[in-house]
Amino acid sequence: MLRIPVDIIGKLGELYAKEWLTNEGYEFMHFVALTSGLFEHTLQTIPRDRQENLDSNRTSKIQSLNSRIMNLRLKIVEAKNSPNIDKHQDWLSEQINEVLKMEKELKDIWAGKSFKTVNEEFEEELLKQGDTKEDIQKWKESVLEETKGKKEKRNKEIISNWNKEKTTGEKIRISFFGDKYKEFEKYVKAVYEINPNDNESTEPWELKKYRSSYCPDLIAKNGSKIYVIEVKANTSKLSKFQKKALEITSLYGFIPMILRVKFAINAEINVESI
Repeated sequence: MLRIPVDIIGKLGELYAKEWLTNEGYEFMHFVALTSGLFEHTLQTIPRDRQENLDSNRTSKIQSLNSRIMNLRLKIVEAKNSPNIDKHQDWLSEQINEVLKMEKELKDIWAGKSFKTVNEEFEEELLKQGDTKEDIQKWKESVLEETKGKKEKRNKEIISNWNKEKTTGEKIRISFFGDKYKEFEKYVKAVYEINPNDNESTEPWELKKYRSSYCPDLIAKNGSKIYVIEVKANTSKLSKFQKKALEITSLYGFIPMILRVKFAINAEINVESI
């Protein structure tokens, strides 16, 4: 018997739910489409203090090591499968030792030991090639200034785009909810606050970036009543979080609704000749 992937079942369930809502006279939208402009975008920053700079350097070094290890492992596999492997045994041994060395360095970094940053390694390479410390310092200052300028420009674009999103998003919410649009914005905040993906965050809600976190499936209205909808296919159950998100809808004047879509898919395959 063919097994249908869960995500496909979910999409089919939502299609049936939308058709039912339309036939029953509901107007509806995807929940996430109504949240546009509610979450401020994360601005790009330059490390502000020694600890933040250390964290940034640590992350960069880990990413660099992981990438280098992966690339070198691929080269080793290719070399081992080469018909000319006997001619490259010395090179192969060197590369294997290099991987082991980088893996140890990565393990030490995770353990909290000191390390050379990516920039420090690059500076050492420049010194070997004949550059002076003064030249390297000038280069670092120019790169920092260029990076700062690019980030400031990008931040202006981010703020401009977010302001446009806020204006457009508010118009969409007013059109759909009427004078209840502010209550919906409060509800979105409440849903986001109980999202387990962000429970450990200490940032105020206004500064959080909207990531691909959970939200109810649909919002529907029929007359003066507004429904927050979770679509479930066959025997799928609400998670504790989904249940909580629906339970608090009444606090904001909305009605929770679970649309249970039950369907079966039978597929038969026959082998035919031309």
